[in-house]
Amino acid sequence: MDKQWGYDEPWDVYAMSNYNTITSLAESPLKEGLIYAGTDDGIIQVTEDGGANWRKIELADVDGIPETAFVNDIKADLFDVNTVYVVLDNHKYGDFNPYIIKSSDRGNSWKTIKGNLPERTLLWRVVQDHVKPELMFLATEFGIYFTVDAGTKWTKLTGGVPTISFRDLAIQPRENDLVGASFGRGFFVFDDYSFLRDVNEESLKKDAMLFQSGKAWWYIPRRNSKIEDASVYMAPNPPYGAVFTYYVKESMTTLKGERKKNEGKLNKENKDIPFPGWDKLEKERLQDQPSLWLVIKDNGGNVIRRLALPNGAGFKRVTWDMRYPATDAITKIEDMIRGYTGSMVAPGMYSATLYKQKDGVAEQIAEPLEFAIERMYDGALPSAAPEITAGFWRENEILNRSVTAAAKVLDNALERVKILEKALLRTTSAPGEIDKQAYELKQRLLEVESMLRGNRSKSTVGEKNNPSLYTRTNFANSAFTSSTYGPTPAQKRSLELAADEFNKLKTELEQIVNIDIPKLESKLEKAGAPWFEGQPIPEYKD
Repeated sequence: MDKQWGYDEPWDVYAMSNYNTITSLAESPLKEGLIYAGTDDGIIQVTEDGGANWRKIELADVDGIPETAFVNDIKADLFDVNTVYVVLDNHKYGDFNPYIIKSSDRGNSWKTIKGNLPERTLLWRVVQDHVKPELMFLATEFGIYFTVDAGTKWTKLTGGVPTISFRDLAIQPRENDLVGASFGRGFFVFDDYSFLRDVNEESLKKDAMLFQSGKAWWYIPRRNSKIEDASVYMAPNPPYGAVFTYYVKESMTTLKGERKKNEGKLNKENKDIPFPGWDKLEKERLQDQPSLWLVIKDNGGNVIRRLALPNGAGFKRVTWDMRYPATDAITKIEDMIRGYTGSMVAPGMYSATLYKQKDGVAEQIAEPLEFAIERMYDGALPSAAPEITAGFWRENEILNRSVTAAAKVLDNALERVKILEKALLRTTSAPGEIDKQAYELKQRLLEVESMLRGNRSKSTVGEKNNPSLYTRTNFANSAFTSSTYGPTPAQKRSLELAADEFNKLKTELEQIVNIDIPKLESKLEKAGAPWFEGQPIPEYKD
């Protein structure tokens, strides 16, 4: 094989005697000058001196490899200078079976590592993890596979990746991201696959496992601006918060699920399916669905959040937004799905634990995982310590719990007084003292509403209003929607004033709701008014 110099250009040209088309190329990262070149007729050329001399390897001589196989990919091992991997295909001759081989002696001998790959699964690319030698990924015609034992057993990656042709793979070492290029359908990114380094046959026998995926950075994300321009490409960012990958060996079943499974077996065997009986069906109906939980604790062991997880086997991911639960008051199911969020926690050490719950009994199923929330960056200006900032956010949330509860109680009380006024129409009493007391109660409640929400007449025309309890709490709350610098003196003072005003409002509202309204209801009852919600069930006297 001759080395030629090309036309005064700064390129060295290495000519191979058979002049085949080179389809793939790999240079060993462990030895300079060790290069593998694959060709379109199933031949590997190897040089150990940077191209001065080449050694030809006929892959048709390898057991199980067809003579017409095409070299799709070559990868030199990242850890062993003598090891190389080759991916081949023979689809142009109607053969769609997988071919991937490995040499541990620079191509002198080979063995297949296709393991349990399905038949008729064309292979395109292989990449090796930069930390764990046995962890490898394979791009195929029908999705992406991975192995944790260097090819003895392959597992298909799911979790949103479609079953389509992937023609290339690349690993971003810094982020531990796997990037797949599909045939005509764009790029797919598997964010932080590093947990797979801890997976093996022994670990998969456990009931459950929990891994952290990447660092949890403490910052407030910017809101995305929607760009209406087809020339600007935008893709979703990785999830914001602390991301966890978890594995559950088996999904939890219900009585109904077990019955359906058994009935399915009987049906396949062409056997009669017996009627389970009404008592068993009623037990099935009354049984709650089993639950899976991710429980977050602070470094003192206090539970600060629990996240509901889907009940299912396999590997899945969940993201904690680094926030406490929302403290907004709840009076109906709709209040639970409004998207309220709690305040952010401070940077520091936390732990996460997996629990399962069935028939009311909760059980820990995986070892707790300790993890850190780290501040992403320091601002350009001096700021409060993160624990002070997060402490102020938490004070706001505690007050928010009280204020939103007072708002619900106020609205319910106003509605209740309106019902009382209507109920008066169905009594046997003449207009007089009871009507006056109902009117006065309503006026007092409207004054409390003004304290809470401000002058509503001014609000309808956009006039400036005196600060209300809502405006003070909203201004104080703005401290944790914009930055991590910490509260300003004005925001601190606003929280103090809001707390004072709330205590006054609470005293007046409780007097009306707990004492004055029940007194009026008692008078209505004596006047013969019909029963309405909130009253005790009337006794029946014959």
